[in-house]
Amino acid sequence: MTNSIDDEVGRQIRHLRWANGTTREQLADVMQLSGEEIEHYECGTSRVSAHNLWRLAEFFAVPVTSFFDLDKSGHSDALSTERIMSEIMSDPEAAKIVRAYYALSADKRRKMF
Repeated sequence: MTNSIDDEVGRQIRHLRWANGTTREQLADVMQLSGEEIEHYECGTSRVSAHNLWRLAEFFAVPVTSFFDLDKSGHSDALSTERIMSEIMSDPEAAKIVRAYYALSADKRRKMF
């Protein structure tokens, strides 16, 4: 049984995969999982193990905490993030900027910001 946190983790996986220009099949190969399992993660219908969450964070060069969109009180704030990302990514120029940012290595991103 999954819950809203699983949904949020799945949304973050899908967002990172998309922003990095990685296909579901490419991510599945790297993770040594099936494309179907990646889809289940992204839809929130399967829970991501701690081990696989760690591996995903390494692949995307992000902290593990980035999969959990929490407000200051520690509660999930997924709806506002989803709305914001939807607005940003609906603008083709903004989507290009986001993709270019994620195309940079983690070291370059850290140095820039």
